[in-house]
Amino acid sequence: MIPLISMIVVTILSNILIKSHPGIQWADRESSIKALEKQLDQAVQKGMMTTAQKENQLQAIETKLAQEDPSRFITQSIFLLLSLSLNFFIASYVFLIFVKYFLEGKGKYINALIAYAVPLYIIIFQVIVVAVLSLITARHLSGTSIAAFVNANTSTIGGFILSKIDPFLIWFYCIVGIGFAKMFGTGSMNKYIGMVFLLWLGSGLLFFFIAKIIPSIRWIVSM
Repeated sequence: MIPLISMIVVTILSNILIKSHPGIQWADRESSIKALEKQLDQAVQKGMMTTAQKENQLQAIETKLAQEDPSRFITQSIFLLLSLSLNFFIASYVFLIFVKYFLEGKGKYINALIAYAVPLYIIIFQVIVVAVLSLITARHLSGTSIAAFVNANTSTIGGFILSKIDPFLIWFYCIVGIGFAKMFGTGSMNKYIGMVFLLWLGSGLLFFFIAKIIPSIRWIVSM
């Protein structure tokens, strides 16, 4: 579990480092205010609130965002710890099911965990690259995909496709496929790699359409 623990620690430290940058803090705050203002404008148009109520609520949010709140790092760190851990164990189990029942692989859950854990060092490298680039550009990058660099809207099909053109994730899932082929030892290695990429892209596309209905889970699409 060393790769998993290392990835979580590096991700949390990277998040704190990026969010502590004054330029990034200002950009994130402005982005949040603009998004909120758009939602409030829609509420005013629908008659759900008055213009005065909108201005008061917007002012209150601006004041809150301007205040330094160290506890937010604790909340974010706990969220990252839970989400990254759950993603690791659930993804490993899903891959195990497909390997055993569709590729007739021979192995156990511990083998799937190892196959998925070792390539996490690639993700650690990716997180470090993202942190360095974010600090250099004073821009909070969400990853190393084309979508992240051009700031594409991942809620569109074009943005979704660009979010999957990511050299680090492609490298990562390729090694995951090789790891499962080595651990479960049956069938062609290409079949394992193909299965991994199919599950990655397929699950991403599934969550993309679910996010159209439930926008709050849109962050999953970028994983």
